[in-house]
Amino acid sequence: MPDILTNFLNVMQGKFGLYIYISSDSVYEVCQKKDHNESSRETDSIRPVDLEESKKLNEADSYGHNKFACEEILMKFHSKHNFNFIALRLPDVIGPRDNTNRFWYYFIWTLIHQEIGFPLMIPTWLASQQLNFVYSLDVAGIITNTLLKPVPEFLNQVFNLACSESLTLQEFIILIGNSLNIDPVSFIEGGSEYYFPSVTRGPIDCTKAIQVLKWEPTPIHVAVNDSVTFYRDSINSPQLAVLIKTIIADLELSLIPKEKIKKFRAELHKHTQHELMPKDEF
Repeated sequence: MPDILTNFLNVMQGKFGLYIYISSDSVYEVCQKKDHNESSRETDSIRPVDLEESKKLNEADSYGHNKFACEEILMKFHSKHNFNFIALRLPDVIGPRDNTNRFWYYFIWTLIHQEIGFPLMIPTWLASQQLNFVYSLDVAGIITNTLLKPVPEFLNQVFNLACSESLTLQEFIILIGNSLNIDPVSFIEGGSEYYFPSVTRGPIDCTKAIQVLKWEPTPIHVAVNDSVTFYRDSINSPQLAVLIKTIIADLELSLIPKEKIKKFRAELHKHTQHELMPKDEF
């Protein structure tokens, strides 16, 4: 939150050499419309001049507003106190230890959709929408291997980070299916439930990060395959039992038809050792 960041910087100014801020592509949701039809560049992050329009956008996406506000605070403190920062704008994250849990939903749905006869639904507005993802290990890698040994060209700037390829939600889910050896994946267009994307303004352009930071993201098909491997290995983790049961409950509440819930649990039980329901209910 902006207030927390402001308080931190006031207390800690002069006590650190570099502040690495994890921002989001959600900042573009509260900016004025682009004057081009390509992926969003860092230079597209301009708040509307019209205050009423800006207020509406901020209210519609408070997360994007707060992320952008924190970037603005960092820039102001840099100008006033001459400390260094780097802001990284991430799209939806996939990979080990992503705590948004969005990947879990599509992983589980894809894993058992054929057995329960419930295709993956793609909302109509998302049918052709291009999406971006970033691999969690790539972000960790560039921070530890590059940004913690900064050169002046890196400092006090904002960078978009993402896998180089953009793709549709259906193409993304097909990659999950490929990694699960499920072919074909069944789809139906319609419905309103979706877990990706978290933004509406499409993919982001990582040219600046590639040129300045020498960003070399993992190819999206490799990132998805590695993520599926991690999730398959993690589905029986005792440490994740509560999380997995919560995700399953959410799926049942918001997505799985009531008449398919018993079958859903029975089929999912084949893939996990967790007790999802009393055995006599199968």
